[in-house]
Amino acid sequence: MNTPNVSSLTKARNAWLADLPDWVEILARACDESSQNKVGKKLGVSGSLISQIISRKYTGVYANAEEIVRGNLMSEVVHCPAIRMPMAFRRCLENQDRLNEGSMSGAERGFFVNTCPNCPNFKQK
Repeated sequence: MNTPNVSSLTKARNAWLADLPDWVEILARACDESSQNKVGKKLGVSGSLISQIISRKYTGVYANAEEIVRGNLMSEVVHCPAIRMPMAFRRCLENQDRLNEGSMSGAERGFFVNTCPNCPNFKQK
């Protein structure tokens, strides 16, 4: 729950001190612009998880949360060796999910099936 009159950014700065990662700062700023619940909904996670990350009390894998923030709030772009072009990181992660689920079409799958597992952006499931 948000403490009245204390911004998410202030909470993040107090919790993380000099170790405040850029992606947590972006997450906190997004929450200050709307709410933790709205940001959580946009990212597909709960508002309480957002709160835990901002306050540095999350017991899960921070790298997973970082990927979600970078892909959705920061619009990070990565180089895709399969298509030999830049791609939104969010799209890269979506492609990996579709590849792992087997929901990619045959032609599209041909681009990614051999390249993705060797890519530095690939997240083993």
